[in-house]
Amino acid sequence: MIRAMQSIHRQLHVRSARAARCCALLFGFGYVLVAVGCASGPALEPVYPIPQVGAGAATAANSAVSTVAGVRLVASVGTWKGKPSRLEVALPLEVEITNGGERPVSIRYDAFALVSDTGQRLVALPPFDIESSNIQAIRVSNPAATGFQVAPHHRASLPSYEPFSGTFPEDTAYFAAHHPKLRAAGLPTREMIEAALPEGVLLPGGRISGFLYLVPLPPEAKGAVFELELSQSPKGRSFGRINIPFRAR
Repeated sequence: MIRAMQSIHRQLHVRSARAARCCALLFGFGYVLVAVGCASGPALEPVYPIPQVGAGAATAANSAVSTVAGVRLVASVGTWKGKPSRLEVALPLEVEITNGGERPVSIRYDAFALVSDTGQRLVALPPFDIESSNIQAIRVSNPAATGFQVAPHHRASLPSYEPFSGTFPEDTAYFAAHHPKLRAAGLPTREMIEAALPEGVLLPGGRISGFLYLVPLPPEAKGAVFELELSQSPKGRSFGRINIPFRAR
């Protein structure tokens, strides 16, 4: 028994050392190693998938929906088809938000999170570098976007969207803390930016969709709750929270 425990301990030590070397290489040499490098944590599946039959059944099995205060959130896993095909430093989660309520909804990255059953709050990594002096305009074709006005700090990057003319202060501290986590891995790619959910304001009757790039679950996690905190303005008072549970697989 003692020998068996010692053997297991040595194996765990070797795996931990390999994981540490892997992550060091990842951040040292960029996203070329992402496809073959460190594990990104467990994949997710909805605890309560959208019930649907017919042509959309496969997609529905990967999606879950919840509505609070008239705001409908659909979250889908396993739908990322862009480049790189496998994201190791981020978990791509596709969302569609429909505002069926009577007040505007502020769409901002710090309002989203995965809260794991291990107690960790895993944030959305912003793909836009709002501090860059060389911002390139990206023409985004998003037929699902109606009644959405993009935040002023995304206006130069996303001129296809109608700009929001009100007060929408940029959270420079949040972007400075979390955008470098993508940049250190050679990300984001142009496809990631084009597919990303931008920050802005969703008006009553509006709809917007796109990808969030969340910090992956830790390997020991068995599940997580995807959260969206609802407010009318950035840093404004919350009027509800949408929760969608997922299990690890």
